[in-house]
Amino acid sequence: MKHVIQILFGTILMVYFFPPVCGEEKIICAGYTLSAPVIDGEMNDPVWGKTETVDDFTVPGTDTPVKQKTELKVMFDDNNIYVGLKFYSDNIQVAEKGIALIKKNGPVGFLPGGKDYTNQYGAELFFDPGSSGINYFQILFNGAGQCIGHKNAKWDNFDLYPKFASQIKDNCWTAEFVLPYKGLKQGAVWGFNVCRNDDTYYGIWKNVGADYNSPKKFGLLLFGDYRQWWHAEWEIKINDEFNRIKADSTEFSKNPEYLALFLKVQDKYDSVNGVAAQIKLDNKADFIRLYNEYKQFNNEFRRLKDLYELYGLMLKIK
Repeated sequence: MKHVIQILFGTILMVYFFPPVCGEEKIICAGYTLSAPVIDGEMNDPVWGKTETVDDFTVPGTDTPVKQKTELKVMFDDNNIYVGLKFYSDNIQVAEKGIALIKKNGPVGFLPGGKDYTNQYGAELFFDPGSSGINYFQILFNGAGQCIGHKNAKWDNFDLYPKFASQIKDNCWTAEFVLPYKGLKQGAVWGFNVCRNDDTYYGIWKNVGADYNSPKKFGLLLFGDYRQWWHAEWEIKINDEFNRIKADSTEFSKNPEYLALFLKVQDKYDSVNGVAAQIKLDNKADFIRLYNEYKQFNNEFRRLKDLYELYGLMLKIK
């Protein structure tokens, strides 16, 4: 048993030696709300004003900004995720006619199994709980009232049953969407992406290349505004975990590999705190700078936590 643990100890050192390469992060925060917005498609409930708006959509497969703007908002409470969208159009009559045609020719509502759905004048939402890069689900809906979804490309086992509503305005059409999901908390991170479809694929929030079902390339959805998220994730969770490990490091430092890693993590920990002291958390550009520092720290910290658990087990069986 002791020999097996020693092998695992060495294996973890090798696995984490070359951390995964990630592209530029794209981040949106979901503000926490005590009052659920009215889901009528109007996007005029005052609670929408308590979370950020992003509109940095690009032409799929490129970094070129779209000509017709899309605005995206996300909020959450303990048991629901709310998504608000505004799809601006230079010729809203084209969208209005397209939506009317879908209503005329096809069924509406949630369509089990992904059948009979018209992928026009709507959106594709991608969610990866915990940002696993593996387990994700996709939900598609359009302005005509059709909706489908799948989990990991399996259309027959989708059981989340979202609700949504849409309205056509003078220069845009709007949609409000609610996804029931229990146990949501500030400090959580999900993979997330949104694609806008008009008469064809039009815009995407996080460019993932040709295959939209690429959860490892999704953007990030942070639960809580930037200040709330940082408080929950760093000031409480990470600080508690790091200080617990630090308290045991006198004994564990007898292992040279562990000591070297601990000192490296401590240096990155101090670096993150240094950046946090210099920036304004309410400023998104500042937060992304801080998040990038945090990400570098966390790559090493996850490795340290694994070694801490294994080394603690080795000490117990000596």
